[in-house]
Amino acid sequence: GTPLPTTPLDLPPEGGRREDGTPPPGDVGAPPQNFQARSPRRGRGSALARVGGGLYNPPADAGPAAAHGGGDMPKLKSKSGAKKRFRATGSGKLRANFACKRHNLRKRPQKMKRKARGSAVMAPEDARIVKSYLPYA
Repeated sequence: GTPLPTTPLDLPPEGGRREDGTPPPGDVGAPPQNFQARSPRRGRGSALARVGGGLYNPPADAGPAAAHGGGDMPKLKSKSGAKKRFRATGSGKLRANFACKRHNLRKRPQKMKRKARGSAVMAPEDARIVKSYLPYA
């Protein structure tokens, strides 16, 4: 940094600035000398990526991913409950386990327990809803 003024002659006039236009070193309104401006959306993958102190403007042919500060688009999150309950088949359909097979099985008919073994392909109407929870299924 700059050395502190030692004599009254080195001080700028009261409330004023130096001849070069900079504020005096002890000025409360001035930001510290090591101050760097930050992006307004810090910590959330801001689209305003900073490169060399200025805003990064990607080239026009870089595509939409370059505007997000990197080469990749943000990943979509899956619903963790859906990950545990559903599985996609090779053709893209969804498989689900049958209900009512966890406890109190002594009360259930043998035919129901037999038919509810394994898993089954979901109806297309229900599968469309579940696929919205699993973006990569």
